[in-house]
Amino acid sequence: MLTDRMVPILCVLLNAQENVTPVKHQLTVRLYNSAHVSAGDLVQAEQRAAEIFRQAKVKIIWDLIPLADSVRDPGKSEEWNPADLHLRLWTHDMVGTNAFTEDTLGFCLSMEQSTAIIITDEIRSRAALDFTNPGDLLGLVMAHEMGHLLLPSAAHSDGGIMQAKIATTLRDRKRMLLVFSRLQATLIQTEIQRRTGVQSARKARAAP
Repeated sequence: MLTDRMVPILCVLLNAQENVTPVKHQLTVRLYNSAHVSAGDLVQAEQRAAEIFRQAKVKIIWDLIPLADSVRDPGKSEEWNPADLHLRLWTHDMVGTNAFTEDTLGFCLSMEQSTAIIITDEIRSRAALDFTNPGDLLGLVMAHEMGHLLLPSAAHSDGGIMQAKIATTLRDRKRMLLVFSRLQATLIQTEIQRRTGVQSARKARAAP
């Protein structure tokens, strides 16, 4: 769970060498934009979250799933893939529960189903209040919840992207980036390998 209280944050400066960080693993993340986040904010959020994972040597493949009332792409498979993550972009009204505090920006809905909820209207409200770009803040929350779905422990870290509370008043992040620790990056890579192995085994059993 991620909240927005002010705390110290861990940042690193990007440089030319970091821009060519080798990618070792690939992860598909399915997005369900039920909150109708604008295309511009969504693209910026995807870029921010993908950059955080690139620092962990993981390439993110975004898969925007059409809403139930829209025209579906017949080429998209509805088969459940245990290797994928699922992010549902909701509003507070869609959450419909009092189980979370008013400053909650996201939470894991199901570890078994690799699904997390992102409360987009709360993110936009916090961004407006602190003059922060909403797409950028959305990307940080997405990366945080994706980390929870992949890491073996639900515990938060003292700094970096997996800290429990994050300031919404971040400035000039063109050269700064919240990241996973080295240990967290290694654990994430190991989990992606495990998930890929599970999916490969399922395909092998289903093959004629």
